[in-house]
Amino acid sequence: MKRFFVRIAYKKGRGAAITATARKLATIIYQMLAKKQGFEPTYHTNETYERYAKVASLKKSLSTLKLGQEEKTEIMSQ
Repeated sequence: MKRFFVRIAYKKGRGAAITATARKLATIIYQMLAKKQGFEPTYHTNETYERYAKVASLKKSLSTLKLGQEEKTEIMSQ
């Protein structure tokens, strides 16, 4: 929830983040009560997505530098 809050607070402000996080928690609690199941967080999917996004960003940065193949392999080996 903290990552969600921080992401929304950065985009739309603290007040909107509080409201969005409260709504998300209320939805989770309602679903738990309605389905009578425990909560199963999806942290691994968020972390996986963030990792792919970082890798894509780094690849884009490397391509803008216009490095030679030797320089790229040197960077990757460090």
